[in-house]
Amino acid sequence: MNHLISTRKNNEKYNFLVIEDRKLLTSTLKEYLHEHGRSTEIVLNLKVLPSTMMPRPENSAEEPDWIGSISTDRIHITTGGYDGFIRLYDLKSRKIVATSSSAHNGAVKDVDVRKDFVLSASKDRTAAVWQRNGKSLNQVAVCEGHNDSVETVSIRPSCKDLEFVTAGWDKIVRQYKFSSSSDEKEENVETNEDNEGRRSKRQKNSKGDGVVSGLRRLQPLSTLMGHTGAVTCSKWLDDDKLCTGSYDRSVRRRCDFCFVFLSPNLTHSPHFACRYVCGT
Repeated sequence: MNHLISTRKNNEKYNFLVIEDRKLLTSTLKEYLHEHGRSTEIVLNLKVLPSTMMPRPENSAEEPDWIGSISTDRIHITTGGYDGFIRLYDLKSRKIVATSSSAHNGAVKDVDVRKDFVLSASKDRTAAVWQRNGKSLNQVAVCEGHNDSVETVSIRPSCKDLEFVTAGWDKIVRQYKFSSSSDEKEENVETNEDNEGRRSKRQKNSKGDGVVSGLRRLQPLSTLMGHTGAVTCSKWLDDDKLCTGSYDRSVRRRCDFCFVFLSPNLTHSPHFACRYVCGT
């Protein structure tokens, strides 16, 4: 059949879909009819589909450890590795253009990106905010409050400041806000930090977030509870609606800082993970 429909200009191959069965024809017609117990005198309706080659990678980049997460935009590919580092690749050249200046103390399970800022969630029970500076990603904030591995981080789409949520094995969704503006009022509070009696300055801005040696410590603006298993994924549908997926086999939709929708009839496996949710 391929010979009959092929043109002289090309030697393209085609696949054939048996419309009645919605199955691809992977053998001869005679063998297919015999396998399905049908007469050779019946009419079989076929749909011709162009045969495509198996996709092959144009280029690849080797990392020193497992890759736990990936995020892309029109310019870069951002990865989070089990070695705790975050790497920024150029989308065209596939070369590393920036690397985190320090590492998480555990595997990076999720990353999300907006402009020059990268957010990461890690098994070391923290989420972090990184800002690109040339070939380096410098940590500018750490999110406090988690009691177990942080599995997911998701940036709210259209906010002026970085508003985002994190969630993980402690079953709680936390919302944070990071502002890069420098016009916030800060006050100094001195504390004894080490055994040698050195005194360091601990700052707090007007929102109550701590600042230690240039690294801000963000406190959650709100916490959302309701899942009974680890929260492994999150996705904003728009500025007001957030979906979260959990090992409790449920997807919950958050609206106005509280869960308003639960899908109790899902039959997902216990190890439920999602990367993209759409709908209303």
